[in-house]
Amino acid sequence: MVNDETLENFESMKIEALKRMKKLSIDQSVIDDFQNNNELYCSGNGKIDSVPSEIKDRALKWQQEFGCLVYHIIHAFIFGCETYEFLHVSCYKEDWDFENEILEDGWVMVRSENETIPEYSESGSIRVQSLNGSLIRIN
Repeated sequence: MVNDETLENFESMKIEALKRMKKLSIDQSVIDDFQNNNELYCSGNGKIDSVPSEIKDRALKWQQEFGCLVYHIIHAFIFGCETYEFLHVSCYKEDWDFENEILEDGWVMVRSENETIPEYSESGSIRVQSLNGSLIRIN
């Protein structure tokens, strides 16, 4: 059920997500589209593309289930696996200080969806780097 508190929390998470996108040097047009239209994009191979519809549906379902706000997705091939990393803001404001602290060193909180071995999908943190306004996973 959506109420005023839920909407207020969503808006707070969105403001936080926009701050993180700027810190991560994500392309400004992507930030603007997220801000104005809640549109998600996917970084991969040093460029930004639209998110495949199945992956977007999965990200939004996960977001709804856990109350987090997904603000960007990274498509990566790492450790022999294809993954989609859902960068997100925790619904718990008390987590934000820690999330911002690790962001200073390039670490972000994610839901990692493993396409190669689905049972290896997990939540945690990964290290990222900006490349031409997109993000790449570096760990």
